[in-house]
Amino acid sequence: MSEVLLSFLKLVSDYYRYSTDAPPQYGEAVGIVQLGHALGWDAVHLIKPYALHHNIYLLLVGESTFARKSTCQTLGEKFYPKERSMFLDRPSPERFIVELSKMPEMMLYLGEFPTYLKAINRSSYLSEMVEVLNDLHGCPPEWRRVTMKGEWKVTKPYLSIISTTTPEMLKKHLTEELVEGGFMPRWLLVHGEADPKPRGWLTPDVLKLHRNLILCLEAITRMNREIYFVFTPEALRRYNEIEEEVRNNYKEAKAIPGRYLDYVISIADIIFTSDIIGILLEEEKNPYEIKSLKEMFTLAGAETQNNNVPIPQEFQGKTVLVPREYVDRAWKVVRPCLDYARDIVDFVLYDEPIAKVRECIKKHKQISHSEVMRLTHMSSDKMPIAIDTLRESGEIEIRTQPFTGPKGDPRTKIIYVWTGQ
Repeated sequence: MSEVLLSFLKLVSDYYRYSTDAPPQYGEAVGIVQLGHALGWDAVHLIKPYALHHNIYLLLVGESTFARKSTCQTLGEKFYPKERSMFLDRPSPERFIVELSKMPEMMLYLGEFPTYLKAINRSSYLSEMVEVLNDLHGCPPEWRRVTMKGEWKVTKPYLSIISTTTPEMLKKHLTEELVEGGFMPRWLLVHGEADPKPRGWLTPDVLKLHRNLILCLEAITRMNREIYFVFTPEALRRYNEIEEEVRNNYKEAKAIPGRYLDYVISIADIIFTSDIIGILLEEEKNPYEIKSLKEMFTLAGAETQNNNVPIPQEFQGKTVLVPREYVDRAWKVVRPCLDYARDIVDFVLYDEPIAKVRECIKKHKQISHSEVMRLTHMSSDKMPIAIDTLRESGEIEIRTQPFTGPKGDPRTKIIYVWTGQ
């Protein structure tokens, strides 16, 4: 495609730039999530092994107050169709399921994310939300749930979420189970550094931008949204290169890289859609007069067929081809998120266990291996890493101490002695 000067995400970027001093990646991420959600359940990307939807669970991570995370969330709430939005602070699973049955296509704005992490770790009534959110992330054709109030069936559930947290609270309440399991890998972590500036005047341009954003999203949600995104051969090759890079360089991030690679695909489609909207706005076409997403892409001159792309007969006539440049642009969005997520995983799986063992040995000055395991609840696979790290840094010495077993047999136990400062 030729260079696009205007796009939906450009409007979003300007809207946030004129409104707040928040990190620019926050506004971009919110815009991506909301445009992806507007595409709905029927818009998917055809790629092996299964079709991908465009819903995203987004977590804005930054310093309390001055990073403007909640401000960005609130600004986003103001330009997404209210009838398709839900604002919940601490929804019980039962209440959430009831609301979802009324509105299967739900843009959910959650309060502070640590609320859920704390509740999950305490096995409270909110802990069931982990399984619920995991199930819904995959957008099943039909989802059933039994609660105390009865059995609920939801057809084509389509859930996107925006929430916020500080790095400190995220590290404090994340557990190995949440990191290594399926819950946290589904959340796109967008980290931003605070850069507060003095308040200025809000220009009238913001009001115009706000109206245009509402117009675009409302128009899309009213269209026939059955469409199939497919990478061009060049785009698919580029994606496979990125996948190999991630496979080689992010092994320690556990399940997160696989989920984030899916987000590269989804976000490539979303950015492409953003540019298509920009072309139509530049041509002053009224989005309310467009009946379907397929018509929208066709009007903007997007490629819909290619002899080198094997599109099944049943999908022909409703496909749109995504060029390579959008894979690169999506990777530019996702890569810093993946780097930050890897740092979080390193902390939870390695730094935190090392810190726990360090504090235990430092407190007791001299303590046995079994007592450290008992007091820190350390797993057998993490303990050697922590001990080796502390020994190599000169903080502990490892000694052996003979003792007599219950049957009078001679035995030896390992003793850790604190030698650090």
